[in-house]
Amino acid sequence: MYLSELTVHGFRNLSQQKLVLPEGPSLFYGDNGSGKTSLLEAVHLLATGRSFRSHLIKPLIQHGEDACLVRGQLASTDASRAAAVMRSRSGELDLRLGGVQTPVLADLAAALPLVVIDTDALSLIEGAPDQRRRFLDATLFHVEQVFFETWRRYQKALRQRNAGLRGGILDADATWLHELAVLGEKLSEMRQAIASRLTSRFQQNLAELAPKLVDCSVEYRQGWDAGLTLLDALHKGAPGDLAQGFTHAGPHRADFRLKWQGRLAAEVMSRGQLKVAVVAMKLAQAAIMAEARGEQPVFLLDDLTAELDHERSLAVFRRLADVRAQVLLTAVALPSLDALWPGSKPALFHVEQGIISSDC
Repeated sequence: MYLSELTVHGFRNLSQQKLVLPEGPSLFYGDNGSGKTSLLEAVHLLATGRSFRSHLIKPLIQHGEDACLVRGQLASTDASRAAAVMRSRSGELDLRLGGVQTPVLADLAAALPLVVIDTDALSLIEGAPDQRRRFLDATLFHVEQVFFETWRRYQKALRQRNAGLRGGILDADATWLHELAVLGEKLSEMRQAIASRLTSRFQQNLAELAPKLVDCSVEYRQGWDAGLTLLDALHKGAPGDLAQGFTHAGPHRADFRLKWQGRLAAEVMSRGQLKVAVVAMKLAQAAIMAEARGEQPVFLLDDLTAELDHERSLAVFRRLADVRAQVLLTAVALPSLDALWPGSKPALFHVEQGIISSDC
């Protein structure tokens, strides 16, 4: 699957324009602030309804515009269909897939799978646990058919129980407790399984990208005492839950920690090593998604070479060239990055003051 056409209107500093994109790599180069990252954001909006840089919508909308609109043509080996996302300042959201309006963002995410490696990628290791949960869930979304419905039902049961706890109504707890426990156990089992698969792929990638880091390990934490069932943990924590008005135990508190030589990687690895580890984890995610879907995701790489040396960058690009994925990457300087890509060179696009022009 790849994005063969992209049209943007009213999005950040990008001029209204239509791009025709190749199936393989495309390199967008230009000065800082020219609009390179905004182009990747527009693609991300098309797939998820939001930016990878901010959860706020208004900053995405160009000054003087009431809304931003991104359209794309999604092409695969046997079909092609249109997708579109419109976000307005008033909060309106309009999603279309194949010319038909859809109320579910998950439909777009399923149609346009993405793997993003941006300048904030280290937050996967250094950031809050919710970012790592989203990483696991984003992988599961494309791998396990029952995941999204299980996750959705769990979130609903959790909200209902927390509402009851805030109201001081413990008697109503039994209404949601059993469903919360069953769904939570199921969700945790899926996360633990995908974490194990990611770990295996991750270590294989490290062996190629940074052999000195191969003893990195991933420690998954389910979000409650490992010696208890979730139902037992919920019963045990009920007094504290009632006192504080929210549920403490459950997969909504899950996390995974990256360790190296028995210590937290964030504490002992250099910034460069951490960046390599994140790239190895993202490549692991992409490989698992491709196995499940039978096609590669689209890669968005924002200034990847800024913190990777020549050897590591070359290894990453060689991997991406081997899997024949669509890759949209940005860089300030053209010659150094263009020379790194093995085989057929990327299609080149120059970005200046929001205007994107093909060098073909």
